Amino acid sequence: MLENKIYKHLSTVNGVSTYIGTRIYPLILPQNPTYPAITYQRIDTRRFYTLGGDNGTGEIPRMQIDIWSTSYEQGRNIATSIKTAMDGATAFLTNDYNQTDLYEPDVQLYRIQQDFVIANNE
Repeated sequence: MLENKIYKHLSTVNGVSTYIGTRIYPLILPQNPTYPAITYQRIDTRRFYTLGGDNGTGEIPRMQIDIWSTSYEQGRNIATSIKTAMDGATAFLTNDYNQTDLYEPDVQLYRIQQDFVIANNE
């Protein structure tokens, strides 16, 4: 499963794990997390198709990775590390990328949202 590949990759790549360790969660943060932390989620999924239809060998999902931080500068540094890590992945290929800088006033956290389109063989 791609989500497992992303977790394993980001939790072991030196630039990311230095900041985050293993604080990488699917969809939502746990209650009272330690910051900085990362959440990830699948936004949509396309399949590899041939003239005969879905060939069952792979997928092209758009994955969203959110960095949650108490500091904007720290969040941006982590975002740069994640972009570098995703570009260097060997278990999947990153084809596209987008980043949005956000602030969540209700929880007083900076959130850097990154979207990646990924080619993944199953």
